[in-house]
Amino acid sequence: MVKYLRKIDWATLIPALMLSGIGLLFIASAAENMGSPPPPFAERQILWLFVSILVYFTLLFLGLKRIKKMAPFFFAAAFLLVALVLEIGTYYKGAKRWITLGWFNLQPSEFAKFSYILFIPLLLIEGKAKKITYFAIFLGITLLLILLIAAEPDLGTSLVFLPLGFIMASAAGTKRLYLASAFLILIIATLCSLEHLRPYQKERILAFANPEPVSYTH
Repeated sequence: MVKYLRKIDWATLIPALMLSGIGLLFIASAAENMGSPPPPFAERQILWLFVSILVYFTLLFLGLKRIKKMAPFFFAAAFLLVALVLEIGTYYKGAKRWITLGWFNLQPSEFAKFSYILFIPLLLIEGKAKKITYFAIFLGITLLLILLIAAEPDLGTSLVFLPLGFIMASAAGTKRLYLASAFLILIIATLCSLEHLRPYQKERILAFANPEPVSYTH
């Protein structure tokens, strides 16, 4: 037990728990003003915080070597679930993002974030990122995952994979030419897909590109 306690990165864990606690207070405060009885948002957040802590210590117990062996299976399962949600997912407010498992609704895209972070470094480490073959595989996997999640539709979550992927690829030593080419491809793909986006999605992209509020003169 003492051996595993020594492995804990307290400088990361304690601030993370403090931020989670502050977020929980905000959620509880907001829920109090949303009717009587208040919606159980705070209770759900506590549950997910507990699950997150459990996952953290589980990974700590497994160790890096075991995690590296399991990462491809985690990612394959997550990728399959993201694809399946388009067929067997539950509709809610015009989106099909969840798979109903009795009392529990699973959102595969959230599981995909976690497994993506575990798997992609294995694809790029040990000089693989400098080889066009491995970079093409990485880019193809990332783009396909983004397209599947965006089709739910969940544009916000899908776009999270762009900075995640580019940061990991850059840290792994990918050639700048590859990164620049991929960035250009993404810009062209984005421009070509604008016509197929929903109005609120276009507004989000425009707001990101121009965050300053527009003032109208009469």
